[in-house]
Amino acid sequence: MRRALVVTLTAAAVVGGSAGQAEAKWKWSHRVTISGQFVNHWSVTDPGPCGTNGDGTVTVSFKNKKAIHTFVNRIPGTNQWILVGLYFGQTTFLPPQQAIASVTTVDNTAATNKPDYLDSCDAIDKSRCGTKQLRKPRVSVGGLDAKRLKFDLVTDNFRDIGCQIGTVERFSDVDFFNRKQPKLEITMPSFRSFKRRHTVTVTGTSHDVKSFPDLDATVTNDVTRTVTVTFTKR
Repeated sequence: MRRALVVTLTAAAVVGGSAGQAEAKWKWSHRVTISGQFVNHWSVTDPGPCGTNGDGTVTVSFKNKKAIHTFVNRIPGTNQWILVGLYFGQTTFLPPQQAIASVTTVDNTAATNKPDYLDSCDAIDKSRCGTKQLRKPRVSVGGLDAKRLKFDLVTDNFRDIGCQIGTVERFSDVDFFNRKQPKLEITMPSFRSFKRRHTVTVTGTSHDVKSFPDLDATVTNDVTRTVTVTFTKR
């Protein structure tokens, strides 16, 4: 509640007047659209008998479900960007928004290194690979500092799909990126130019390659995350 009140008072300061006056005169400054992609080109090497060897790809594409109406400004007295939305009838920092997200999994692996005492190695089940919709995804974007926003995509665990996915299980996999909150950072233009321009499109991207032991195997993940955010004046 205190957080919502702080933002309401902030909005009032920006608009000019009391919090009650701000509510009465409230007008969104921008319409926001968000889209992006997560791609993990992974490979696995297992030298053991009938070990899994080969590669695969996990591709997640997402976009916000409907246009996001928000008030974009700077917090008075600071250099931090602020995105304000309406949530349960109150103005507050922009809450996570509904999104549409699909995941496509490709598994090119095979069980190899057949020992002499076996006629063949068991085939790897790939029946659940392909394209599926993720349940109830959310996109989250907000201020980080004077130059950047931060973004995150919240979805089900990719492993629940049932196809091999490497060892990265979510868009922001804490174990993989080895950061407490690995939200994707987005560089913004100067605040003055942002206020002047009718449409502003900004992007964020990251690329990480890491290998992890997985029982007797080694799994390498080559992950690229991208997001595009477009602000259009109302």
